[in-house]
Amino acid sequence: WICTPEPGRLLVFDGSLLHGVVPHFDHGPDAGERLTLMVGLWGAEVTREPLAPRPGANAVLPDEEEDLPEWARAAGMQPWADCGPAPSAWAPQLEGLMHVGVPLYEPIAGAPAETSELRVPDLFRGRFFVRDHWEVDQNVREEVQPTLERLEALARDVLAGTPNMAATERLVGGLVRFWGGAAEEQDPEEALQLLLGTTNSSAFGRKCAVEHCDFLLERLRHNGFVAALFWNLLRDQDVSDKFASAQLVTQLEPYVDGSGDPPSNLAAGALSFLPAELVPEPLAVAAAKALSAALANLYSEDYDGAAEDAEEHMEALSFLATKHPSVVGKLDPEAQGRLQPPAPDPAEDADMPDKPVSAEPAADTAE
Repeated sequence: WICTPEPGRLLVFDGSLLHGVVPHFDHGPDAGERLTLMVGLWGAEVTREPLAPRPGANAVLPDEEEDLPEWARAAGMQPWADCGPAPSAWAPQLEGLMHVGVPLYEPIAGAPAETSELRVPDLFRGRFFVRDHWEVDQNVREEVQPTLERLEALARDVLAGTPNMAATERLVGGLVRFWGGAAEEQDPEEALQLLLGTTNSSAFGRKCAVEHCDFLLERLRHNGFVAALFWNLLRDQDVSDKFASAQLVTQLEPYVDGSGDPPSNLAAGALSFLPAELVPEPLAVAAAKALSAALANLYSEDYDGAAEDAEEHMEALSFLATKHPSVVGKLDPEAQGRLQPPAPDPAEDADMPDKPVSAEPAADTAE
């Protein structure tokens, strides 16, 4: 269907359908320029993001005026608390729809060969504009069968730019589809690395991963490095309960073999954030020993990120010791020392008064 623009015309439609605005076909002297305003009414089930420094879709107005970005102030926008119903100068006109067949980009009878140029503001954030039907086809194909190059470009936007929930959801879903259907000549490990980066730096990325829990569990069965992904996910208390299960423990357990290999350490780290009732005591001890040995190696390493890796392993070991206190006694003295709070410095204690000093005079005492 196509709806021709008229003053005061309002078109309302199901936003889940493929839709768009086509350049106008009138090239006469009075054609002028058309400005199209699109307003999306999002239901509560649609994930929303804060109003960003650049204009974009699916955003929420802040409650306070000082939280409005510059472009919103320039556009005269008000904070949500100050908003109210605005009077309408036009009554809705729902007539004027023409059926043009499916798909929409089939040639329309009577349309000239040339159309006016579609100008897209440079400051707009998002992939909302297409110029011909080939681009539509390409966009759809990229969503269904994403290429590694496309996913890498999308990951750069998500990880380095303004947080964009729609792009993050596309990225996580695309990585899972690529990973699940990668050809032999393509390395799915690259998809895993991109997914690790996304879930490590993006809270919304971790939420998106919840939808693919079954797929990730199946991949963990064949690839111990997937344990690093579950380590990221289980550290986030907002989503950890979605992944915590006896099945996950069963999948992680074979990797905790005391070998000191990366999969063993990664599985131990993931187990540390699971509820105590899901992890048997012998497995908790094995995981604690694996993390302790990994820590000893990390403290002796000298590479970029070694200190951060050591901090994450220490965090996991501390969580494990808190949930399973008995594992501490099974560790070597050096590891036990790391888990103990530092002893107070006697020199500092000597400078401290035994009792608080009061400016008030001492009260008289009576027998």
